[in-house]
Amino acid sequence: MYYYLLLSGQFQHSINETWDLIDHQFPSDLVDHPDQWKNYEIWPANHDLKTCSGRKLFLVCNPLWGEFNQDIPHNTYKIFLYTNLRLQMRMAWDKKAWWFSPLFKKVYHITSSDQTHMRKIIKGKYHTSNSFYKTAMIDNCKVDPFVPDTIQYYNPECIVRLEDFVARKKLIAEPNQHQLRFLDRWIQLQPKKALRLLQSCSDNSAMQSQSLNFIAPNLAL
Repeated sequence: MYYYLLLSGQFQHSINETWDLIDHQFPSDLVDHPDQWKNYEIWPANHDLKTCSGRKLFLVCNPLWGEFNQDIPHNTYKIFLYTNLRLQMRMAWDKKAWWFSPLFKKVYHITSSDQTHMRKIIKGKYHTSNSFYKTAMIDNCKVDPFVPDTIQYYNPECIVRLEDFVARKKLIAEPNQHQLRFLDRWIQLQPKKALRLLQSCSDNSAMQSQSLNFIAPNLAL
């Protein structure tokens, strides 16, 4: 969604500059090597960007993980993107992210196989620090427990399910050709099992968000 919004041409990068970033972060060989996904990630310098003038788009991932980025969304129009637990877990496993990253496994002392790890995530039966990691429900959808915690903490103006966004290819305004082209490219790069989950989940989903307007000059994702 970050690059999709940048391709509106309304924020800190021009459309051409954004395509340069996309070409670096989303090479075609990711479809065969999804475990390399995180090696290509480009993160905006949120704190430097916060001091700049003009309309800005921030990207905050795992906003409750540590304190470094927790203040970035303040005084912005906040869009929160989430998905169901099984799809999130599948995409994280494919890309060696979040639960399956070396950092997460080290912090939470995860030594079991990935398959056992997955079953524990689904059932809410593994420990993080001194408590169980319990899944949560939103609109009859099982989600990462950080989803309701994040919503409660930041009170985002817009809450979007990934499945709805991909199915509709629209967020705030009618998409331009660059946004549609990028979204198609992102979809084509997804591993087959994740793509099947994404498509099956989008069939019967409904977007849980308010009518949208740009009500602030800066956005935080």
